Amino acid sequence: MTLPDSVPDSLPTSADFVADPHAFYAILRSRRPAHFVRFDNGLYGWLITRYDDARLVLADPRLSKDPRNAPQEWQEAAAASRWKTAQGWAHTC
Repeated sequence: MTLPDSVPDSLPTSADFVADPHAFYAILRSRRPAHFVRFDNGLYGWLITRYDDARLVLADPRLSKDPRNAPQEWQEAAAASRWKTAQGWAHTC
């Protein structure tokens, strides 16, 4: 599998990708370790493909996994997806 010079900002969904995503991710790790992605629902984010980079990102205090700190469209998607429970946010830990 090869990546074109211009990689689309959505992840592949072809049967070949689903059967063997490892080749695609290996290429991303070598050529685009931080890859901007846009999901089918219009939301977006970064796909970090290398372990050391992921550790740096996850340790960065400027970033948060708390959905309440996310952009408004993510908060709305979270509410629509029932991520929020009667007791509060379900995915905050």
